[in-house]
Amino acid sequence: VMPLQHGICCAFFFVYIGHKVQNVNDPVWILFLTLRKIVDIVTAPSLTEGTVAYLQVLIEEYIADRLQLFPLEALIPKHHYLLHYPGLVLAFGPLINMWTMRFESKHSYFKNCVRQLKNFKSLCKTLAQRHQMLQAYLHSETFFGPTVSFNNSTPFVIQTYCIELQTCIRSLGITMLGAVVTDEVVYMGTAYTHGMFVALQSHDPMFGEILQGLVVNKESVFLMLRKYSGRFMSQFHYYEVSETSEYLCISVASLGDYLPLPLYNVDGRYILISKHSIFFRMDSVQEKV
Repeated sequence: VMPLQHGICCAFFFVYIGHKVQNVNDPVWILFLTLRKIVDIVTAPSLTEGTVAYLQVLIEEYIADRLQLFPLEALIPKHHYLLHYPGLVLAFGPLINMWTMRFESKHSYFKNCVRQLKNFKSLCKTLAQRHQMLQAYLHSETFFGPTVSFNNSTPFVIQTYCIELQTCIRSLGITMLGAVVTDEVVYMGTAYTHGMFVALQSHDPMFGEILQGLVVNKESVFLMLRKYSGRFMSQFHYYEVSETSEYLCISVASLGDYLPLPLYNVDGRYILISKHSIFFRMDSVQEKV
């Protein structure tokens, strides 16, 4: 299990000190890059079978290189567990769906209850009752929001947009009557906000900057995007992107990767840091399990 602080450090480590690394071919730097690749694949929501084989190779290389570079640092049991990850992915699907971090957070809830109660008689029974009442509240009908939610919307007028967007929107057969546009829309718990980026293509990296969200009949969500071409900087493990003159309108449900990404400006370069590996092929392990 990787604590949240470690996960954030792993993701942004290359941005913080990457420009200070004098030799990007240094074995220790390459070792850390290998670890980052492993984390990206393990936390991905969908994987191809070829990627699982690649994960096996990466793990074996990482452990062998670690032993060679740090012979005085003994391996720990978690390194042995890591060797079994590819087999577990094939058996159960992407391991992010079985992540136990949310259960770890239960510890703080129970500790807070104990501090507030200040009573240690029949403590286990008291904690169990309080926890079950909390779960009942969280599973009540009033807790779960609608699939689509948004605020500050305006009626959609297609003539106010560029010709390329108009053509794309019409090709989707979207019903204009009752459609609205908004700068932020929440779809199945994920917020898509103006200025955020979504991945459109993984083989030849392509991203889209969210201009506005288009909501049809309060149930279908489309994103109007400005395309950005991307280049994966393997020595720093992030994408460097540049704006194009192309536009696109796409359904949120058809996105290859649902997670929006913020844009960072580092010394005049625009970069995107993915939180996991991005795959767009249909024959994923997730779909076969």
